[in-house]
Amino acid sequence: MPDHIHMIIELNNGTMWASSPTNKIPNIVRTLKTLTTKELGQSIFQRSYYDHVIRNQDDYNIAWEYIENNPKKWILENNKTQGD
Repeated sequence: MPDHIHMIIELNNGTMWASSPTNKIPNIVRTLKTLTTKELGQSIFQRSYYDHVIRNQDDYNIAWEYIENNPKKWILENNKTQGD
């Protein structure tokens, strides 16, 4: 995506399933933002982010499909806007 990223972060000793939200996610996101900002010399991130705990295979499949299809959807929508 040209203006944001999506990712699935795997936690819990090699499994992606978590019984409850974890405090590790804010630390991971903060570290990612900090290291990226230092590398670029400026911040490119907004203050907040959206997280979702994947609790089962169906939930994972939905998240993965969204991530997989989102760039294609953005391109199609952007091309429609430019064609108007």
